[in-house]
Amino acid sequence: MALECFPDLDPSIRARLEQHLIGRADERDARRAAAGEDGDDVHNDDDDGGYDDGVVLPHQDRIGHDITAVNKATVQFYERIVQEMEEQGENDASVRPAYAEWKNMMVVPDDPMISVPFDPSAWDVEPIFFFDPTVYFRRIGMADERPCARGGWAHSRYVKTTLGGKFRNPRLVKGRGSDFGACAVSMACSCCRRERLGLARQLAAARTQLGPTSGAVVQLEKRVDECKYGFNALHPQYIAHLAERYPFLHAAIKFYTSHKAAITHEVKLDAFRAMRVMKSSHDLEAEYDELRGLEATLKQVAFASAQRCVLKHEERKLRLTNPNELQNRPPINELWVEFQGDGNVSRISDNFLTDIQLSESDKNEIYFNQWHEQHVERGPLVHFDHCGKRDNAIQLCGTLFNVTHKGNCERNNHDECCGQVRKT
Repeated sequence: MALECFPDLDPSIRARLEQHLIGRADERDARRAAAGEDGDDVHNDDDDGGYDDGVVLPHQDRIGHDITAVNKATVQFYERIVQEMEEQGENDASVRPAYAEWKNMMVVPDDPMISVPFDPSAWDVEPIFFFDPTVYFRRIGMADERPCARGGWAHSRYVKTTLGGKFRNPRLVKGRGSDFGACAVSMACSCCRRERLGLARQLAAARTQLGPTSGAVVQLEKRVDECKYGFNALHPQYIAHLAERYPFLHAAIKFYTSHKAAITHEVKLDAFRAMRVMKSSHDLEAEYDELRGLEATLKQVAFASAQRCVLKHEERKLRLTNPNELQNRPPINELWVEFQGDGNVSRISDNFLTDIQLSESDKNEIYFNQWHEQHVERGPLVHFDHCGKRDNAIQLCGTLFNVTHKGNCERNNHDECCGQVRKT
């Protein structure tokens, strides 16, 4: 058990934690036996925000959730922040200022260890990153103009915010050992919307005339599916278009987003380095699971220790200020609140890490080929070849540069078929 990492833990706290963990494990086993399941815990793959109501994690030695949504406590924290921004202008010092006046896009919750009275729900709240660069960086001269994720800056005059410019529910950003939420404003491009509606009408007519299995209908369905007009400020293409004019945005965003999940730059760099040093993504997944299990256990230990300290402190205050009320106060063991948590200990799967590595490898290969075509001149080494594949693979063979091909060239005399071959 992970509690073995804390040999100096108070015996009473250790006993309560062990009893709590064993009880959660028994509940999990009974729940699975009733449902007839023997696989992993259920998980929520909703990528549009919200929270997960999946099975509660029984103990932190087994990380069984592959979630992409923040927990309930973080959603409530987000709702409170949005409400405070909407209530701006009233004579209340606690009301949060407008987003354009914020000093930091990351909102960090209060430290739960110093909350008096003790608040168990505060231990599940994660920081939230609010991203609307056009509004946030307006103070330094960023234009009030938004590119389209699909059409780029050519569609900028057609892009408008939706939902009244409000932030959407946060999505989960996974780090090495801890997570945080990220939310952004939603936008829509009216030009792409008109194009999609036109394609949809063509598709309906083609289905009527040609049938649903026709090749033209299949192509139109693909075009309609690719013509998306709604997106948010965390869309990778939107960020790429905006960073063309404002490169500092890459430093403002501390994470990488995709349609599957969002991870911090540290995790992404770990995946790239693992690819270079021949480290499997499964080993990297196991490393992150150990870090997350340790962080979850540390939170449980801190929860129990801080709660005991707060209850003792309140008891001492009553003894000095109001001894009569102290007699009616229940003992600490009756006031004790067990650590419940939200059950959502996220994980970074090896499949996702492998997808990132393959995607980066493909991008590097495309970049190298494009750079090669743009900057390598057709010098005396190889002028041309009859296969149309100029200097695809060149290797040093003896004192001559031997030109080989990936195409259908089967001739051996490259001096005759592929142009000039120069001696070193």
